[in-house]
Amino acid sequence: MTTMTLKRALQPIKPGELDKVPPGYWAAIVDGRVVAWARTLKELREIMTHKGYRKYEYGVIKVPGHDLLVV
Repeated sequence: MTTMTLKRALQPIKPGELDKVPPGYWAAIVDGRVVAWARTLKELREIMTHKGYRKYEYGVIKVPGHDLLVV
């Protein structure tokens, strides 16, 4: 794993950002902000490709359907 890959994989999420995402959805994170979300990971990848992002330029997290968030 390169330093750049590790930096992208461990980026912090700004407070309140995940509150925008419905429970059970996948979210794409860029510079600590949610830029897109979708029901499936495949849909999210398609949305991010359409927005012009490459796979290594954003992080992905699944928002759980309850209050507990384990990252």
